[in-house]
Amino acid sequence: MVGESVDKKYLEDNQYSDEGIIKSFYCVNRLKAYEFIFGEDYISSGGIVATTKFLSDIYLEANSKVLDIGSGLGGGCKYINEKYGAHMHGVDICEKIVTIAKQRNKDKAKIEFEAMDIVKKDFPEATFDMIYSRDAILHLPYADKKILFEKCYKWLKPNGILLITDYCAAKMENWDEEFKAYVKNRKYTLLPIEDYGDLIKSCKFQNVEAKDISDYWQELLQLELNKLEEKKDEFLKKFSIKEYNSLKDGWTRKIKDAKRALQKWGYFKAQKMI
Repeated sequence: MVGESVDKKYLEDNQYSDEGIIKSFYCVNRLKAYEFIFGEDYISSGGIVATTKFLSDIYLEANSKVLDIGSGLGGGCKYINEKYGAHMHGVDICEKIVTIAKQRNKDKAKIEFEAMDIVKKDFPEATFDMIYSRDAILHLPYADKKILFEKCYKWLKPNGILLITDYCAAKMENWDEEFKAYVKNRKYTLLPIEDYGDLIKSCKFQNVEAKDISDYWQELLQLELNKLEEKKDEFLKKFSIKEYNSLKDGWTRKIKDAKRALQKWGYFKAQKMI
């Protein structure tokens, strides 16, 4: 998660709470349920499989500095640290999730986590070799996305890399009432992939890649749903039937909206060229 402007109280009271869920966003039980699907330390699409894929063509020198925006439970930070020997700074708006990430990585000298509103945060110019974010910036309104990308440009070193995946959508005129209600309820700001790429370009970035990877997302979603259904008995030994049905319904809805080309998954890569 990324910033105060996403309505922190809403997130804490709704999106991932236990009963629809009950009382605490990112409550421990809900987090564990997500990890059951995504894999240990991950609460974003594809878990370590997608993380490995997206970083396969990235080169970082040992001791590079990387900022992970919306770092969650720290799976991405851990992977990048182990692959490259990079110094990781993970930031997330949710204090509870940051506490868990800190606990799990307390023995790793090159990994640190901080609870913060990234839109209000500032780092010195040219601090990071890469800025990385997975499925988090969707929570920011358009104006705050632009502020963040402008800051990312400032924070990156020359030739530094911006690497993002994020939920996107079809143009709004193509949304049906059901999808409009879903986006409104989640308080997402979903852009068409082309518009998202153009926004990054408008913040001085060069070599901008904006790719529609929705087909890959559908594959991952189906694999994750299959896993949940095939391991239902195992899941129910740890979690409630209400939790199971909530997750199953959520995955089924995402697959449906992805097949209808309403909800999309975007991959974005750019550089600060000076």
